[in-house]
Amino acid sequence: MPAVTKLRPEALRSLNVDLAKEHGAIVQYLLHAVQMRDSVLRWSVTEAAREEMWHMEWLTEAIRERGGTPTLSRQNDIFTSEGLVLSLQADVDAETGALEHYEETLATIGEEDPELTALIERIMDDERYHRTSFTRMADMVGAEGEEAYAAKAEISPTDAASAGPMIPLEYEGLLQYLQAKYGSPDKEEAETYFELAINEMRHFNWVASCTGGLGVPQVPPAPGDKVVRVEGSEAAHRRSDEYEQDAAATISRVRDAVAGETIATEMRRIDYQHRYHRFVLDRMEEAGGGA
Repeated sequence: MPAVTKLRPEALRSLNVDLAKEHGAIVQYLLHAVQMRDSVLRWSVTEAAREEMWHMEWLTEAIRERGGTPTLSRQNDIFTSEGLVLSLQADVDAETGALEHYEETLATIGEEDPELTALIERIMDDERYHRTSFTRMADMVGAEGEEAYAAKAEISPTDAASAGPMIPLEYEGLLQYLQAKYGSPDKEEAETYFELAINEMRHFNWVASCTGGLGVPQVPPAPGDKVVRVEGSEAAHRRSDEYEQDAAATISRVRDAVAGETIATEMRRIDYQHRYHRFVLDRMEEAGGGA
């Protein structure tokens, strides 16, 4: 297999801008999905967020392979509003901005890395589909009225405040498990960490979905001060174990604080899945992943 091209610094910088845009899109789309009561629309927006997560992973791997350091930052202009049409139009704009910057990245790369060019063109195909999908949803909601699609509050403001720490926690976990994946030299371990990252994204969505209908979604702060880069199986396992210990303590506090059955049910699910995460990490360590 031919060696991967080491990119010039300006090309790596451009890729990192693309990466930050993908990171921001994940958060924006998840926040917009929770505003929707209609299950088809909510699923479509959430699915776009999942696909952006794949893009984020692909770009991170591409940057690492080509001698760069993937950014942990995200774009800052995450749009939130109580209006569904405004949110969906902002998602259209986000896709347009992503496509425009990918064109700049392709121009910067030129002909020096055909494999990377093919990857970016593959991602751009997804982005064009997302833009078309968001445009259709915005037109449909605008024509039929937002009341038919807007989420209704499922929990009290008090329970929403009590459950609030779960969103930054799961956001941190998503990013930290991605870092564990990148830092693990074992392919099977790496894929396990990616599966755990996907679970963290689901948990984020479960908690946030309960808060739909309670006003403008709050953008969680980027947990750059908590997420750390790791290299090697031992470091990946150690940091993952630290995160799960913090998660267990936070989940326990939130479960004790919430009163409504809707959020209590979601917290029980999340608690169970984090217990499973700890089981998986223990098995990895026994198999030599933490040695």
